[in-house]
Amino acid sequence: MVLQLATVQHGMKARATAPVPALHVQTQPQILLVGLGPHARRIYMHYFAKHKLAPAAVVELAEKQSAVTSYLAEKCLTPDVHFVDNAQRDADTLSPQDIRALDRLILRRGITHVILSTEPKAHMAYLRYFISRGIHTLTDKPITAPVSPITDATQAARIEHDYDTLMAMYAPAKAKGMRLSVQCQRRFHPGYVYIRQLLATLTATHNIPVTHMDVYHCDGMWNMPDEYLSRENHPYKYGYGKLYHSGYHFVDLAAWLLQGCQLTASKQPDSATLFSDAKRPLDCMAGLNGDDYANLLGTDRFSSLTD
Repeated sequence: MVLQLATVQHGMKARATAPVPALHVQTQPQILLVGLGPHARRIYMHYFAKHKLAPAAVVELAEKQSAVTSYLAEKCLTPDVHFVDNAQRDADTLSPQDIRALDRLILRRGITHVILSTEPKAHMAYLRYFISRGIHTLTDKPITAPVSPITDATQAARIEHDYDTLMAMYAPAKAKGMRLSVQCQRRFHPGYVYIRQLLATLTATHNIPVTHMDVYHCDGMWNMPDEYLSRENHPYKYGYGKLYHSGYHFVDLAAWLLQGCQLTASKQPDSATLFSDAKRPLDCMAGLNGDDYANLLGTDRFSSLTD
């Protein structure tokens, strides 16, 4: 059985010791939104409005205070807001001051759920905290993002280490009813759901495995040369790239589709071979140089970067 899957997308991831607050029984969830950047505004705020919900509280960096205040006023929203000092943005644990502030905020607003939508370098600190508090959490992908894994083997190894650390923390919290989920919304696309159901039926009926799967990506954003150095939303400057951005979904889809296959043990895969090839910003700028930008866009403002 040969399966080819393509897609074109158009929009649509300090240890605490305070007592764990009990989950409040309410008619609707009380949601804490951590991170109110471009992704949260485009995705989560859209669904808040669609379902007549609003975040009960928001956490953002202090440098975003003016932008957040203006946005909330524009949307006529009045959540509690806590601003984190900019010096804490990449820490692996929350500061004692932030822990105390979040503890007070959670108790005061009866927070039952969290949406974690920060730049992924901050995920580790917040996931540790929310797991320790037993609060249901939906986190954007990737789960964590060490800096420079493409050039530093030690940092690359941290990806697995972070996962193992968090799963060890999550196991007892999960046993008590906490839910920690990673946002992979493409699993819910009707086309993908149909393919997964079809694979389940065919493999169960005929016991024939998928022998070839082609998953590729046909959407993206044209980063200008200066944005490789400046972007904080889906950045490349921290040494992680497409597989930590939208490409993450396609690795996830491949695993999720194969997981749905109903095969006998003798037909299950028993090994995997991985080939990896990295394309970096300089590769892109070799193919599209300063002269090309000047011809296409009528500007030479990128020449110092592309040269």
